[in-house]
Amino acid sequence: MGLSPKPSARRKFNWEDLDNYLQTTFGMGNEDETSIIPSNYLMSKDEIIAELHKNGYQVTDHGDYLTVR
Repeated sequence: MGLSPKPSARRKFNWEDLDNYLQTTFGMGNEDETSIIPSNYLMSKDEIIAELHKNGYQVTDHGDYLTVR
């Protein structure tokens, strides 16, 4: 059978992926904060921050990652 070729690029996440992640993380009630690496997403860091603020999240920008509460 053998192996499949190594994937050339990692898939970037979209708004739906981010929403699912946040809903799962905060919806369980066990987490007060989480981190997001904006470079893993199709959207810009500024777009992500603006959308998070718009939807009631507190965001701290640490440069290469965001802390979301």
